[in-house]
Parts: sequence; structure tokens; C-alpha cells
Amino acid sequence: MKIANAFLISMYAYLFFSLSAAVGLFIVSGSYKWNPILNFLLILYLFSAVLVHILGIVSAVAAGAAYQEERFQQLQKGWKTLKLYSIPFYIFNFIFSSLLYLALVAATRGFLIILLPIPILFTCALIAESGVWGIFHVRYLRRCLADEVQKPSGIHYLFQMLSVFDIVSTLVILNQYNLSER
Repeated sequence: MKIANAFLISMYAYLFFSLSAAVGLFIVSGSYKWNPILNFLLILYLFSAVLVHILGIVSAVAAGAAYQEERFQQLQKGWKTLKLYSIPFYIFNFIFSSLLYLALVAATRGFLIILLPIPILFTCALIAESGVWGIFHVRYLRRCLADEVQKPSGIHYLFQMLSVFDIVSTLVILNQYNLSER
């Protein structure tokens, strides 16, 4: 599904622009002069942060629409795309955010620790937005599988919204129902 791909690309664009802005701040931090290129990088960073969430919400709505219209192949494709191809994003985002906030807290002698929930909530929102795809896919499997086939447990609904558990749940469902080939 195109919106799932756009959401995934915007996640990586956000990561790129956040890295660019941080590197730009580091480069000009010693010069005590504000650089117009840094202004541009910060604007791109803020724009990408807003855009990724707009696309995430639109993507979640599209997942619901695909479920309602019974476009299950598109639902499965979007779910697999968002859950499996976003793994490197979450790893790099965790490493980058940890290092950046560690440096900021150290540079301000602990004052900016109050900002720590911001990147955590930002990432949790991205997981929830992509988790909607998983919820609708689990719902589809529970509804459409034959009665003699064991249906996915309801706990997978919760797992699709939790970091790391969403990937484990996705892999379990893919293997248990032989969805890897489809």
C-alpha cells in the first residue's frame, strides 16, 4: 500500500533530518554565529517531525479503510512493510536519541533531563501509528480463519502497540500462519 510506504520513507527522512540538524548544531556550536544553513536544517527537521506523524495518522486511517473494504492483501503488505522494514529505523533512532539526550543532559548539567519524555513519546506514537496496521491484520486473521485453525491470540492486539513485542508478534504470526510467502 502506497501510504504505508510513504509513512516508512517519512520515518527515515525524519531520522536523516534529525541527524543533519544535530550535526549542524555541533559544527556551529563553537563559532557563536547562527548559520542560515543550520536554520534550514532545523526547519527541515521540524517539518519532517510533523510530516511523519501526519502520514502516520493517514496511514492508520488507510489501514482501517483497507480492513473495512476487505482489501486484505494490501492490509497484509502494508503491515509487513511497516513492521519489518522499520526495524533499522527504530534501532538507529534509539541510539541517536540516547546519545543526543545524554550529551544535552551532560552539557546542561542535568537541567534538560525534563525533556527526556519527548523523544520517548514521539517514538511511542510512531509505534502506535504503525501498530494500527497490525491490529487490523490480527483482526482480519481472527475473523477469516477457519474454525478448525487456531486463531491468533487476542494478546497480539496489545503486542502490536508495544516496542519490540510488535516485531516478535509479527514474526510469530508470519511463521504460524505461513504468511511469509504471500
